[in-house]
Amino acid sequence: MAFLVSFFASDSKEIFIARKTASKSNEIPLVQEMVEEFALKDMIITLDALHCQTKTPKAIKDSGNNYVIQVKDNQKNSWNNIF
Repeated sequence: MAFLVSFFASDSKEIFIARKTASKSNEIPLVQEMVEEFALKDMIITLDALHCQTKTPKAIKDSGNNYVIQVKDNQKNSWNNIF
């Protein structure tokens, strides 16, 4: 099963970056790579709880962007480490 990771502009309803990955676990480094590779600025990137670990939010902030990440209540350490 393949998974698609895309960067979607909600205002223009257009996908401007899309990549396929072979497994859900490969999505994490792929998002980090896409953030660095495409040099986006002043964007708000939304992510699901899979990306609730320190490397992805750091990559997003370091690239000059912001993020909204779903944090599950059972992941107290993630909440404390990201924020």
